[in-house]
Amino acid sequence: RQTGEPQINILSTPPSNKLSIDAAINLTCTAWQTDELAKNLRTRPYIIEWFDPQDKRIEIQCRAGSKPARLMKCTLEVGALTDEKLGNYTCKASNMYYRCSTKTFQVVRQQGKYNI
Repeated sequence: RQTGEPQINILSTPPSNKLSIDAAINLTCTAWQTDELAKNLRTRPYIIEWFDPQDKRIEIQCRAGSKPARLMKCTLEVGALTDEKLGNYTCKASNMYYRCSTKTFQVVRQQGKYNI
């Protein structure tokens, strides 16, 4: 019986991970199941959770319906960056077999631009 964990990727808007303080960023976690495993609905992504730079679970989470789709997306909006909001954001996607994958996206402070 195949219970493989979901595949996972994170895209950001704007596309850079280097941002100034007070800037906002949206992180979209996409989870999917490979073609050969997706025939079994229980291996498809069922829940996506986000964790902040302090590794605390963020309240936003996305759940699949009664028939999980092969592909699932969950967007985290990180507004008005502060020093506390800089760091690694982790997306965790699980299927109904509780097999999970994680991926991390690092948000860092943009360095000042100097004219030479």
